[in-house]
Amino acid sequence: MGVDYDAVYGIGVEVKHIEGDDSDMHEFLEEKLEDTKFSFRRSGEGNYTSEEDTFYIFIEDEYNIKDLSSRVKDLVSFLENNNIEYTGEVEVVGGLLVW
Repeated sequence: MGVDYDAVYGIGVEVKHIEGDDSDMHEFLEEKLEDTKFSFRRSGEGNYTSEEDTFYIFIEDEYNIKDLSSRVKDLVSFLENNNIEYTGEVEVVGGLLVW
C-alpha cells in the first residue's frame, strides 16, 4: 500500500471552512467559482485522519505576472462580494494533499 500526494500551491488565500464536511466545502467552492478567473484546491490528510482538509482559492495563471496586482484586487473583491471568509492576506499559499 502506498501513499499518493500532490503539491498544492499558488497565489491566493486559505478559505475558512463552512459548516459540513469536506465534500460540502468542495461543492460550495465549485459552485461559487464556476465561470470565474479563480480556482480552488485543497490540502491535508483527511482521507487518513478524518480531519478537515484545508481549502485555498487561487488566482488562475499566477505565473503570468502581468496585471497581478489588479488580479489580487479582483480576488479580494470576489471574496467580499460572495461572503467567502478567508484567513490572512493574498500571498503564496499551499500544502500537500495526501490520499
